Amino acid sequence: MTLIKMYELGYIQQGVFLELLLGCGQRTIAEEGVERFKFYIEREAGRVSYDFYVIPYAIV
Repeated sequence: MTLIKMYELGYIQQGVFLELLLGCGQRTIAEEGVERFKFYIEREAGRVSYDFYVIPYAIV
């Protein structure tokens, strides 16, 4: 299970998650993709107001 999935499912707390995320960024990017990694970095910086990354649906 990836670090982001563990956080999203509530297995680890936000503070621990952010420390681990910054410590193993390249591995997380390889596992989850740069968009998800970027979201959580921006979330920590306060640029995003919601907690979890959600893939937006395309309006057809």
